[in-house]
Amino acid sequence: MKIYHKKNFSEGLFMLVLGLLNLSTGISQSSITIKDGIVCAALFLFGGTLLLRSLSPSASRQDKIEAMDERDQQIDVQAKSHALEYVITATQILTVLCLLKGNPAWRGSLSLLFFGIAFMLFYKYQQYTAKPYRQVGIVFLAIGVALLVWFAVAG
Repeated sequence: MKIYHKKNFSEGLFMLVLGLLNLSTGISQSSITIKDGIVCAALFLFGGTLLLRSLSPSASRQDKIEAMDERDQQIDVQAKSHALEYVITATQILTVLCLLKGNPAWRGSLSLLFFGIAFMLFYKYQQYTAKPYRQVGIVFLAIGVALLVWFAVAG
């Protein structure tokens, strides 16, 4: 048995292990619900499919060709960019709500904003190789880590 697509193999194996863990946890606690069954079935289905495709030379070749398609890569980058913008907006709203209610979770929420900005700057550094992106990203990351530690310690 030869593995032709190692990434798909590891992802499929991971999904199958998650499905087994979910199923065994439900059985040991005697609390398997329909929702657990659906999640387990989806994990087994997707994990098994990925695992089988990673062992097939033709399916693996097709997956690698699709992964290298420039249009798909561009759509993927744009989707991730839009998702990051929406997550940052939702986190800003959550931070303001926590501040207004006096909830100390605003520190953790604010740290997520700094993490998002830092990762966006790291991506820009990777694309443009301009050092200011990396330097400012490191500062934002340090602020995010400090806020997260403050939230974890102070509550």
